[in-house]
Amino acid sequence: MVEGESEHPDFWLLARGVLELLAGDYFFAQETFASLAGRTESDTIRQQVAILADVGEVLALSRVTDSVELHYYELLSDAGLRTRYPAFRTLVNDKLELVYRKSGRTAKADLLRYGFDAIRKNPSIDALRALDRMADPLNRNRFDRALLADRGRSPRPR
Repeated sequence: MVEGESEHPDFWLLARGVLELLAGDYFFAQETFASLAGRTESDTIRQQVAILADVGEVLALSRVTDSVELHYYELLSDAGLRTRYPAFRTLVNDKLELVYRKSGRTAKADLLRYGFDAIRKNPSIDALRALDRMADPLNRNRFDRALLADRGRSPRPR
């Protein structure tokens, strides 16, 4: 075998991307996954690259905008994805909650984590105002509507 060549180069490129992801080098992981997706002929590797790229995007989130919320609403609405990767929803919710807290959106973080029960037990004027803004049909997006409807029923499963 010639040096620099492998019997399974796609596997080794996938491993490299996973290691970059684990090391927190999200940019390089995304580059590796994009390169691998463009060259591999394996459907199995393509599926793994797709979910790992999504995981990398979640882990790299530092701010949440309406478009980010809508992106994850659409992604998490995919029944096939939920079935194949049930832990992905928890990962997304945990990351969104963390980013909401860091940006001072504690009411939305509490709603995401605990549902309405936490707000009912420990109400603050700021939390109630934030929820009022979320409930305003002119301000909310599909993610907010789903969050309000889902969290009104029960706390998020862990």
